[in-house]
Amino acid sequence: GIGFAVPVDEINRVVPELIRYGRVIRPGLGVAVADDRIAERLGIKGLLIIKVDAGSSAAAAGLQGTKSLGGRIVLGDIITAIDGKRIGNYEEFRDEMDRHQVGETVRLAILRNGRTLEVAVKLEEVG
Repeated sequence: GIGFAVPVDEINRVVPELIRYGRVIRPGLGVAVADDRIAERLGIKGLLIIKVDAGSSAAAAGLQGTKSLGGRIVLGDIITAIDGKRIGNYEEFRDEMDRHQVGETVRLAILRNGRTLEVAVKLEEVG
């Protein structure tokens, strides 16, 4: 037999959602982000946005993804904090998202073109 240890707080959060909805509902922004290893290679401290989903709350808030312009890559926004809590990688981002619910608004500190900005984003359901 194989056994798994799951923290009780995770069970208490997930099981009611599974019973009620048949799936786990997670809050998110509607973005695709770079793998931590890529961000590390680029010297980025934070979460690099690769793509912003059309019609998402991130798009409504004006977040920008990475794009190619004239044959060169222009990096997207880099999320550095959520509600004042520093974000250095995807795990920290996911942990912070799990502290919130769909429909709540969070304040993101982002780095764009060398400038730090603060943006309010309403969290949406992500799969």
